[in-house]
Amino acid sequence: MIIKEIETNAYKSLVDFDLEVNKKLNILIGSNNVGKSNILKLLDVFFNKRKITEQDFPKNLKYRLDFNNSNARKEPFIQLTFTDISQSIRQNIPNFIIENKYVVIKVVFDIEGKSKGYLIRNKNNSYSSLQDDILPLFIYLGDINQRDISLEYIKSIIPDENEARKNLITYSNQLLKNILDSSLMVSIEKNDDDFEINVIDEFGTMNDLINKSSGVQQVVFMALILSSSLDGIPKRRIFALEEPEMNLHAGVQKKLFNLIKSNSESVQTFITTHSPIFIDKADSNNVFHIGRNTDNVTIVLKNNYGDNWFSLKRDLGISINDNLFLGDINVIVEGATEKILLPHFITILKEEGIIKFDTDYINLLSAESAGNVKYFADVVTQQTNLNSILILDDDREGNNVINKIIGDISLKSRVEHFQIKRDEFEESEIEDIISDSILVKALSSVLGIPISEEELMDLRINEHTGRMQKFNRTLKRIEDKYKLTLSKVQLAHEIKKIVTSSNDIERFIETFLKIDAFVSNQQKR
Repeated sequence: MIIKEIETNAYKSLVDFDLEVNKKLNILIGSNNVGKSNILKLLDVFFNKRKITEQDFPKNLKYRLDFNNSNARKEPFIQLTFTDISQSIRQNIPNFIIENKYVVIKVVFDIEGKSKGYLIRNKNNSYSSLQDDILPLFIYLGDINQRDISLEYIKSIIPDENEARKNLITYSNQLLKNILDSSLMVSIEKNDDDFEINVIDEFGTMNDLINKSSGVQQVVFMALILSSSLDGIPKRRIFALEEPEMNLHAGVQKKLFNLIKSNSESVQTFITTHSPIFIDKADSNNVFHIGRNTDNVTIVLKNNYGDNWFSLKRDLGISINDNLFLGDINVIVEGATEKILLPHFITILKEEGIIKFDTDYINLLSAESAGNVKYFADVVTQQTNLNSILILDDDREGNNVINKIIGDISLKSRVEHFQIKRDEFEESEIEDIISDSILVKALSSVLGIPISEEELMDLRINEHTGRMQKFNRTLKRIEDKYKLTLSKVQLAHEIKKIVTSSNDIERFIETFLKIDAFVSNQQKR
């Protein structure tokens, strides 16, 4: 089973809270003390803890007055909606599968929080009692600074059986090598009813894990947790990881995030993070921006951070400079559409063997407009020692940026520029280079109105010149015709879902081959 929705009426800063989540990776971001960790702790209470305490109830005064009103006294609850129900579970609870898709399970505590019971919703919306043996195994790695608690969770996933434990050690050591690129190894010995976890360094010296640095502990914890999903046990797992980047070097963070992201294909994963690396490398659909309202209650500000990037940077205290050391070459683009689509295109071309570089080698920065590109290029090249690639629209604004770069002696030799061109267009941008059939399909989906390729071509024609105009101008005509407003970010996500092969982006290939040659040349230096 996989979590589809999280609801509660009363847990810490979560009051009447409701969040629909993703099946694979869920990244919770926001400033300190807004309630990101409370969401993970809520899940831990649902799956693992037997009771809650006074400290677990909301501290908001207005809420407390409402909640404890003698005429409306109510019990705190946590409710999860699950999807992807296995056949064996379906057979056990056939009358509780709602719409043949979902199972809704509620945990109710008494008003003091001392007793906990599971209830499952019937198809008629009433509830019946339930044993918790159908629930997935929830593995929660909390604050690394609370070492005893973290170690307790780690030990809970170590198998008693020798062969399974050996497999866990083998998988973990393989991941440690991938993450750290060193000979650091983990050893686990059973001692009566407890486990002793040791770390062996490159000199063969063995030390208790708890005596190692916070960074080493964090990586070992991550390796053990991720490896636990590879042991062949059929019981579904869900991972929750608080700030997995804690105490780790930027290069290690990048490798760790790639492993977490890959692992989330088979294990639903929740993480909290302040890392620009984790945010930058993630699909924006996986990112939830968490904040608090005027009543000091946790809320989701935006499900998709693509429209909210500047306020997010303020919340996390991120400056442009914090993002500059993530890749060996920085790629600066004009806006959110390119930032959403280009990593997807690069992945496709890499997988098909058309280009050699991948998204790990580059750091993609959105300047949020052509007018900001020169400033971003200045920061990248003059405050770091990294060369940069600019990917620009083929229009007046893009040409202005190129002229400024060429006229700047300090940038001219450090910055390579590429323009998104379509020959038959007077000006062009990224949407114009997409296959027309893909663009029409995406437009029709987002607008909810069928649009044909012929209609799109008619709307593209500049009445004064007879030539095709760039998408931004076509978009204005589409909006005027249908009296609708179109979000380019939403359109970009729809295009991303539809584009599955290099055939869909043939017009990009020549430009990407030039970028590939530039990247290859940089790697040889």
